[in-house]
Parts: sequence; structure tokens; C-alpha cells
Amino acid sequence: MLLTFNASGHTFTLARTQGLEQLYVDDKPVSVRKIPGDNTEHRFALAGKEWQLQLSLEQGLYRFALSADGVTQQQGQAPLPDDLDQRPVPPIDPAETGHGKGFGWLALGLKLFKSVSAIKVALAGASFASYAYLFDWKIALALIAILVFHEYGHLKAMHRFHIPTKGIYLIPFFGGAAVSAEQFKTQWQEVYVALAGPSFGLLLCLVTGALYWLTGIPWLGAVLTLGAFLNLFNLLPIHPLDGGRVLKAAMASTQKKAAFYAVLAFSALGFALSLYFGLLLLSILLVAGVMDLLGERKAPSSQAPMDKWAMVVSAAWYLAVLLPLLGILMVMADSGLPGTEIPHLILSS
Repeated sequence: MLLTFNASGHTFTLARTQGLEQLYVDDKPVSVRKIPGDNTEHRFALAGKEWQLQLSLEQGLYRFALSADGVTQQQGQAPLPDDLDQRPVPPIDPAETGHGKGFGWLALGLKLFKSVSAIKVALAGASFASYAYLFDWKIALALIAILVFHEYGHLKAMHRFHIPTKGIYLIPFFGGAAVSAEQFKTQWQEVYVALAGPSFGLLLCLVTGALYWLTGIPWLGAVLTLGAFLNLFNLLPIHPLDGGRVLKAAMASTQKKAAFYAVLAFSALGFALSLYFGLLLLSILLVAGVMDLLGERKAPSSQAPMDKWAMVVSAAWYLAVLLPLLGILMVMADSGLPGTEIPHLILSS
């Protein structure tokens, strides 16, 4: 082994054998180089940063300098072992390293593809493409903004209870999801997080409505209609929509069996109506929701129930968001503006 040192919470190990200089981080290979002489340089990706390790042999000492994104992390030196080229090390596959011709770029590309951020970007791009295909690019941008603002409300509510989150994921043709990293501890948290999304959506609708009233731009009217519809749709008392989560939490705080059968009945009724009116998307969501409910029945919730005051606040909050959204949608539906037909197109496509 040539040298080993700790930096930035990682253990770096350098070894030479059979004409190769090999770098390991936490016992995992990250770079391999042919030994050109007394000076070598290793470049590799680690924890989202570009790292560089420069080495030089001077007067029997091996000097090294480690940097990440151009910022020096560690410097030092180590005596040169007498049996430098005689110490065997585990073989390293160049395809697993972060450096070296085409293999390094391939490994880096695989890491980027697997990263959560790349998945989010890919889903967002696919969502934009799907909505642009159904409508046009302007409506697609507005729809993405509405979804993100709605899901951001959920995230803010989770942060309010110090619940770790994994961020917002946009799902092509289906909307979005704010993903938590752990389960909610109480039914009140479930209700609070569920209603926060439509509440943020209502706020965005009020701002959009004010702009439409001031300017009279038809496109703003279409965006307002779309925003009111999507947030009102989420308040339907069917699982897994926000309204269904509120209903389930409220019923579970009184009698768990009643909660299950009540939400199941609402879902069945919604499914029948969606088929009758040809609302394909809604029927698909309802099937997924019922399957989720059946799974939850086998795994009873460990969340603490709400008291009566929390249930009263939940009901008042629900109505305070639902009624304005319903009023906005009814007014815009009677306006005859181009774009007010979009809600029906979404549900039937």
C-alpha cells in the first residue's frame, strides 16, 4: 500500500502494482492510471463533485494534494515504501472507475442516470411533453406550474412537522406527488399535509384570477380554470386524492372499520359515475385507490387519532378551500372562454 489518509469523511487509499497506480475511496475503486513516472493525477466523481488527486515523488517522499470542485481538501506527504511494487492489491475494473478514457465517462453517466435528480428531471420533461401533446406548450407550462405549486404546499406542510421529504415528482398524464421519507405520526398531520396542497392551489388561483380580472387576457382565464379544476379534483373524497386522505383520517379517528368502508363506498360510487360520463382518467385513479385501500386494510394505521376539535377544524378547512374553488370553476365554465373545456378533455383522455 502506497499511502492512506482521511478527508471529508472518506478514507482514501493509493496503491501501486504491476505498472498500475490504483485509488480507492472507502475501499471502493474510483480511478486507475498507468504509472508514467514520478507524477500522476487522478480525477473521479464522488458525492456529486469532481475530485482531483495530484501526486509527486520528491526525495523519497510521496506528496499529495486532494481537491473537490477546485477547492483543496487535504495536503500531505508519506515516505515511499521499499517494496512499493511488490504489494498485491485487489484487481480493479476500469469500467468501475470515474477516470480513464471511455470507461470513466460511462461510469459517470450511469451514476447520473441513477441519481434522484436525474429521475425528477426526466419525469418533468416527460410530463411537459405529454401535456404539450394533449394541448399546447403554453398550457403545458401552466399545468406544470400549477402542479408544482400544489405539491410544494404538501412539502411545506411536511417541513412544518419536521418530516423528511424526497421532493416533488411529476408523473406524465397523472399529475404529481410530494414524497415523504417517513410515515406521518398522527391523523392530524395526514389532514394538514393533504389540505395544504389545495390551499396553495387556491392561493395561486386567486392571484391568477386577479391578473385575469385586471388584464382580461383569455389565456389567463384558461389557466385559472385549469388550476381551479385540478385543485377541486384533488378534494374529491376518494382515495388516493387529498380529499380521500382527509375523509379517511377523519373516519379513522372515530372508527377504523367505518373509515375503510366509507372511503371504499365513495370510491365505488365515483368509479360508476366516471364510467357513465366517460371520464377515463378518473376511473383509473379510482381503481388504483381501491387497490391501495385494500392493502392498507391489512396493515392498520399506527397514527394517533384526532380529537373532536381537530376534526371540526379539518371540516371547516376543507370547506373553506373547496367552496371558493367550486365557485371559480362555475364562473369560468359559464364564461365561454377558449380553454374552459380543458377539464373535461383531461378526464376523458
